[in-house]
Amino acid sequence: MKIYNNLSICALAGLLAFTSCTKEESLGNGSTAQTFQISVSDMGFQGISDGRAIDENFKTTFVKGDAIGMYGVENGQLVDGISNRKFTLNEKGVWDLDGNPIEYDSERFKNITFYAYYPYQENVAFDPAAEDPFAEFVGNWEIAADQGGSKYTKSDLMTSTSQAEAGRLQGKVTFTMNHRMALAVFKMPKLVYDFTNGGLDDYSLDVAPKELLINDVETTPYYDAASGTYMALVKPETNYSISCTYQGTQEKMINPTGSLAGGKAKMYTIKDENNKLDYTLQIGDYLCADGNLVSVNDGTVPDNAIGVVCYVGNPQPHVYAPDACSETQDALYRDYPNCSHGLVLSLNNAVLPDGTATSQYHTSKSGTYDTWFDSDEEWAGKFVYCNSNRDGNLKNDALTMFPA
Repeated sequence: MKIYNNLSICALAGLLAFTSCTKEESLGNGSTAQTFQISVSDMGFQGISDGRAIDENFKTTFVKGDAIGMYGVENGQLVDGISNRKFTLNEKGVWDLDGNPIEYDSERFKNITFYAYYPYQENVAFDPAAEDPFAEFVGNWEIAADQGGSKYTKSDLMTSTSQAEAGRLQGKVTFTMNHRMALAVFKMPKLVYDFTNGGLDDYSLDVAPKELLINDVETTPYYDAASGTYMALVKPETNYSISCTYQGTQEKMINPTGSLAGGKAKMYTIKDENNKLDYTLQIGDYLCADGNLVSVNDGTVPDNAIGVVCYVGNPQPHVYAPDACSETQDALYRDYPNCSHGLVLSLNNAVLPDGTATSQYHTSKSGTYDTWFDSDEEWAGKFVYCNSNRDGNLKNDALTMFPA
């Protein structure tokens, strides 16, 4: 499941229509078993800030492998064959129903209320006679301490109720999922590297929480790259305390407390006026996964290091060799115009879509790299001339983006 921060609170994600059964036959009572379909969307977390509504809606989109459970209730009792039925999203965007198909009965379905929840569980407390059949299930829900990455959605309990539609859309049940947990959202301050190297612009990044405790339990938050925020689910209608330390120009601590209703999100914006760090960028410095830099002079390799600085300064050929390279030929400038501080050599080879790691940055093709695209008018003349065989001559060097 993927998370999106939608800047329009009114814009809901498009409905996904799924088929569980395409069987058509005559039932004993004369009704016809039409195609039974469901559609699923997410209501999102409604944000609040200082008691006022804010225009943010943290929304979820289902992906392959996600599974929901569904119940059918008629006159306060479970409907035979529609009890915790599991639907799993496949690679084609279709929800596959486990087990026997559900046959649509237009007359009987008028009296059935359908309930759905995410994520699917084999054992669920469900009371068909209750106003909220999921009440006990929600009350006993456990939020995992590790909510990083894809683990976040495993704690993001959602439920919905709906009726089968009639008329042109008969046989279709539309679920709009409501989040039953609450959400604490952290907008961390920026850490600005004020480079002492001449000619290098400042480099800024969002500070990551160093330690996050929710009710004194160490918690790994979910990082939402789209909004640059960290998120942690909390129990609804329950007082909570949060202790968060973060490493900026000095270690800071924030201690928000409070309680939230289910489906509500509170944004905590942390500001740090003293957020600039004087830093001299050097070859051999480590770039870490969180964007921080660690000096080679420290003498230790950080656990989250992903690369080593191999060139300091503006690496774009059109800047340091304007006579040999134009802006049109400068692929680095063309594709990554903000890359102007230096270059980093990755500690690990890139992984291809098929899972294999690359061991070189080029194919077995020989000759000068810029001629590979001569036959394609879209790319011709858009790369720096270089040769695949290093011969000591800078203009024929395979690494012409680096000064010799």
